[in-house]
Amino acid sequence: MAYNPTRFIGPVLLTTTNTNLKTFTNKGIVKSIFTANTFNGPIAFSLYLVPVGQTPGLANRIFGDVLLAENTSRSTETTLIVNAGEALWASANTSNGVSMMVSGVEIV
Repeated sequence: MAYNPTRFIGPVLLTTTNTNLKTFTNKGIVKSIFTANTFNGPIAFSLYLVPVGQTPGLANRIFGDVLLAENTSRSTETTLIVNAGEALWASANTSNGVSMMVSGVEIV
């Protein structure tokens, strides 16, 4: 078993539509979620860990309506196990104002 440090997502700009940012082909561990608001006002974003065969919803939302002040960034350190086939989805209340990067370790 090998542990490969990797950037899973981004940087990518979020939209107002829930979007599949990454479907994991192998098990992974998310270690860092970095978000930046490049908009001239506050923006809220949501992040979902969606199991196989499901869609984003309240039951799989792991960050809900997190508010970022204008021109600020946030780094969230975590240990989130993601199984093969699961996906990270995200959206924001304003399109193209929040940039997101997710990094961690892929287990192969």
